[in-house]
Amino acid sequence: QRDIEAWLGLLCKQQQGQPLGQSGVSPARILAGHDFTFMFPGVLSAVVDLAKNLSSARHSSLAGQPSLSLHLAANSVWWLSLPGDSACEAAAAAKALAAGA
Repeated sequence: QRDIEAWLGLLCKQQQGQPLGQSGVSPARILAGHDFTFMFPGVLSAVVDLAKNLSSARHSSLAGQPSLSLHLAANSVWWLSLPGDSACEAAAAAKALAAGA
């Protein structure tokens, strides 16, 4: 959960035009990770909850915009492709999830 929150914070800063230096954040705004498996239930919960909350927020506030998809790949890899305007929204959702946990 803290890792997701930290990376989303960097994406939000990038969205706001702040220089990030050597952060490892690309302009593509893709949040990705690994260990998306039942062996790591905390990762599963954090990623699914974030995707669900972001998808709901996009449906309620941005009618007509594409919904958010959680992508899965081999070796327990996951990624979310965040629309260009939603990094700060995602960071706020992650913080809210962490506060409620």
